[in-house]
Amino acid sequence: MVTARSADLQRALAELLEHDLGRRDLAFATPEQLRALARDLVRDADGGFVGAVKAAAQRLQLGCDADEVAREHVEHLVWVAHRRAFWETRPRSSRDLPGFVFSTENTHHVLQTAGHPTVLITPMMLVYEDALWIADAAFAGREVAMYGEELIGDATFAALDALCSFERVRLAAGPRDILGVLDRNGIFVTYPDFTYAGHAVRHTTFFGMQWPFSSAFLRICARPGTMLLPAFIRHAGDGVTFHFAEPLLIELQRGAPVDRRWTEPLVAATVARLLEAMIAANPAQWQLLVTLVAKCEQRAR
Repeated sequence: MVTARSADLQRALAELLEHDLGRRDLAFATPEQLRALARDLVRDADGGFVGAVKAAAQRLQLGCDADEVAREHVEHLVWVAHRRAFWETRPRSSRDLPGFVFSTENTHHVLQTAGHPTVLITPMMLVYEDALWIADAAFAGREVAMYGEELIGDATFAALDALCSFERVRLAAGPRDILGVLDRNGIFVTYPDFTYAGHAVRHTTFFGMQWPFSSAFLRICARPGTMLLPAFIRHAGDGVTFHFAEPLLIELQRGAPVDRRWTEPLVAATVARLLEAMIAANPAQWQLLVTLVAKCEQRAR
């Protein structure tokens, strides 16, 4: 996904997981075993990846300890690999799910969005399967559209749907599906902090640098009456908590025309500030942390 300074880190992680622990063992590793794996990786890596994580942590300018962020970030990457391995073993029934203790915080903010088309503003911290399960669990009673460029026709969704019997969560093939769900006051879920190459983007300041956001995503957010619902996850031990924050209502004067020349820049800046706040609350568990200082071939520029 990323090259140059981060390539050695990704390679070291892959080799450690492949040679030191089988996929099934990784899937059922305890939190203590995962932390031990992370310590081994930090110890044995040649320093390039850890150095890149430290540089990225410093770029956040949060006053946090870069060494601690680097250690916790590697722990999170190992946990992400563990979660991916867990889903690859295909749990046999819904009783096996989700494989962690799930909780939510500040759910009254979700209730504030009732009756409004709602866009979740959340940084990339989870694997896709966990995001699906949590969307189904956290937004009971609301229709949810989930979008990702590589998800259409995805066999993983079909397998999880057969296992979990999703009633309200669906994969969106494009804007028409997304807008249909929003017009029914549903919730749109995607990762706004990552836009694939080839998509039209608008850049805005994000942690002091110019960052690309999907123009299509921003136009969806800018529709009058839409609410932006910030949230982030935090995992600790065998628990995962979904934290919600105060939603924002996108309002225009009644009858006022929507002019993309000013709405897109304003919404882009708003989304960026919301994401910065979510990441600042849990920087080590943001999967894209190292891309602040390393090239990412798949991301739009």
